[in-house]
Amino acid sequence: MAEMGKQCSGMDNFSRLPDELVLCIISLLPMKDAVRTSILSSRWRYLYASSSNLDFDLGSNAIDCMDFVDRVFFLRKGCPINRFRLRICCLESRDSCVSRIREWIIAVMQLDVRELELSLDIEVLLLLPPSLFTCETLVVLKLSVCPESGEDGSDESSLKVPANVCLPSLKVLHLVDFTFSDDCRKRLFSNCPVLEDLKCSFKESNWKFIVCNLMLKRLTITSSEYFGGRSEIVVDAPGLDYLELSVWDVYSCTFLSVQALTKANVRFLCHEWDSQDETYKNAVANLMKAISNIQTFHICNSTLFEFNYSGIPIPELNNITHLTIASCEVGFFLELQYILAACTSLETLVLKGAFEYEWHPGEEVGINCLSFCVKKIVILWFEGGEDDIELAKYFLQSAKVLASMEIHIKGGYHDQLEITKELLRLPRASNGCIVDIV
Repeated sequence: MAEMGKQCSGMDNFSRLPDELVLCIISLLPMKDAVRTSILSSRWRYLYASSSNLDFDLGSNAIDCMDFVDRVFFLRKGCPINRFRLRICCLESRDSCVSRIREWIIAVMQLDVRELELSLDIEVLLLLPPSLFTCETLVVLKLSVCPESGEDGSDESSLKVPANVCLPSLKVLHLVDFTFSDDCRKRLFSNCPVLEDLKCSFKESNWKFIVCNLMLKRLTITSSEYFGGRSEIVVDAPGLDYLELSVWDVYSCTFLSVQALTKANVRFLCHEWDSQDETYKNAVANLMKAISNIQTFHICNSTLFEFNYSGIPIPELNNITHLTIASCEVGFFLELQYILAACTSLETLVLKGAFEYEWHPGEEVGINCLSFCVKKIVILWFEGGEDDIELAKYFLQSAKVLASMEIHIKGGYHDQLEITKELLRLPRASNGCIVDIV
């Protein structure tokens, strides 16, 4: 025992680890903690600079921190980079600072970077280096760069895609808040042969999104609200499994070869005065046809309300087993019944968001899934009002095979105990149903 104590006291096993293993450990630390390891010993003084993962969050003090980033690149001495993240906010309009950012991007390209994430809120237009679009090692590329406003107030393109594009290893591409031409977008997408996850966010109106990719599995398209715009979506992706749309004013929607689609998240809206437009109705019809075979569906109630207001029928969604409805609004109960009537095989229903609906007794329609399929219902943000109680009562009396109802009561109410008592007193069509109040 004494000999063992002697060995332990005279041995620093951690310091005897090889640099390669120590670097693996440092690479798992946040950047600030990795830098702090430099005080441990003279051997550790500069090891953080050779970490395979570099994550710089410069915030609003970007100019003061740029010298530190330069020093890290100087100390690396050519060590490869696995992941490089850079976040900058409110950078002053100085071309010299933007030039340094370009130099960092070029440097990580030369160091065989696999993951590159840039989130830049800057006042000077950043022209990304051409080498970014021909990087053979790049697997993940996430870009969020606020566009520059021209002297006439218009947004100039924040992404210039060169004529020569080849990203043979890229699997994940996220482009947030960009404004770039249809030709640039098409050129970029068509030269990512193994792309699996694509996310695009638009801040302009009248945009056109076209993608044709055999390997694509996840697709997310979002857009801001713009008045008078008429945008277009064309998707040809036979391997697509997940589709997320949160878009305004899309009047042409074409989906080709999306039979593999199993999950969808939809917020598909237009302005009230255009809701009767036949082109908009056709776009909705094409969208609903494309997702007709999905198993998991997430939709916001405002979209359901708009479909109903426009007279757009919801087709039978026979394969859906999990349905989530978010942001419930006025008229919720009527739209809820229509979507439930369409989901003939539904097993799990989640109502997510604050309830501000109107309860209209006597409007009930036949809902087979409540009688034969629905086994679990989750109600989030339950406020305990009269309509909330009526909704819970409706489900408990209608769902004949319901196994559990989970109700999350909104915090901050003095009468939560009374709400709980009232909920537990409600009659149930399913004798085995358990009501869990959270």
